[in-house]
Amino acid sequence: GNWKTEANACGFPVHIYKGEQDIAPLVEETVTITSKHYYRHVHSLRHDLKRLETPPSFETWIYLLQRYAKWLPACTSLPHISLYDYARLKIALAACLPAERMAAWYEARQADQPYGDKVAALVALKIVGQEAFLAALAKQPSLRLSKGTHYYFQMVREAMTKQLIETLQLLLCNCLWQAGDTVVLLVGHGDLEKIAAWRLQLETWLVQHYQGMISLAAYELPLTIADLKDKDFSLVFPHLW
Repeated sequence: GNWKTEANACGFPVHIYKGEQDIAPLVEETVTITSKHYYRHVHSLRHDLKRLETPPSFETWIYLLQRYAKWLPACTSLPHISLYDYARLKIALAACLPAERMAAWYEARQADQPYGDKVAALVALKIVGQEAFLAALAKQPSLRLSKGTHYYFQMVREAMTKQLIETLQLLLCNCLWQAGDTVVLLVGHGDLEKIAAWRLQLETWLVQHYQGMISLAAYELPLTIADLKDKDFSLVFPHLW
């Protein structure tokens, strides 16, 4: 769209001073973004890149994308989706979708034929048994012990997620959401068998290390191309539970 006129502008205003302060959202009715704001964005991004002593890694680019695009709309037709989340999802799809499946879908589309094969999947992993583990540590759990246990299992979840991403040879972007004891990943449909084998090994380690108190629950939701093209793609998340 034409972002140069205030009537056509939409999104979130930017407040960056010397590239150090974060970007804060305001009420949607008061929002206007024009070309001037985007020029400031690009200038601040270049400033951050010049300050780097080494070529930026993939993780650095993701951080910069989050810093400068998390409050910008993806496009005029998706004003409720940030450019950061949209780009991150596109990167995740490119990493997990097999080329042969995409080629078959393209051929079916050219021939005006339906293509309903599963090409990807949402996988939710949940660490189960933290309450039993906490109860085994002390008969009267304290707030300090509860916070320490929560922080410990947060590190366990992060290590588990990193190991799975490396096993599947995916990217950090394929981890769509993680909080508490749960993580949600976008993977290729062909990766489900690898995840099952990985989970069996991890379950064996959990049983040996925590005497059966901690286990790993997994939920899978296969996806078709039509599911991925749906503008309300985020609404499939509740179906994982």
